Amino acid sequence: MKNILISVLATVSVVLALAVMGLFSDRQFQAGSSAVAPVYGSISSASITMTSTTAQLASASSGRLYLKCTNHGTESVFVGLDEVVAVDEGFVLEPSKSFEITPENLYTGIVSGITNGTSVSTHCIERDVRDSNR
Repeated sequence: MKNILISVLATVSVVLALAVMGLFSDRQFQAGSSAVAPVYGSISSASITMTSTTAQLASASSGRLYLKCTNHGTESVFVGLDEVVAVDEGFVLEPSKSFEITPENLYTGIVSGITNGTSVSTHCIERDVRDSNR
């Protein structure tokens, strides 16, 4: 019985691993990106330093399925769903907090951010239906 249970758990682990691999593959969307091998579609990862000048967190993508950005700094980032965002506009991404764009709240346009002048490190990961290798 113990061997059967171990076998079932191992099978479930393999199936989950294959499912994750199917969800995540590679596509660079900004300088400094890193990615994993493609299976279907693409996933991109980028670190962006936010300052008092608007910076793009993610470019527009009609194929976007998911986007998550995390504020790794000690100051807030103001995030806007446009090319330009001003301090105290958009929504506030507090230090150590994240926001997600999912199929339930899907937005495929440009996502930008700005700070009050302090350099703040952010990290974004994006899942897109398109494969950069095709």
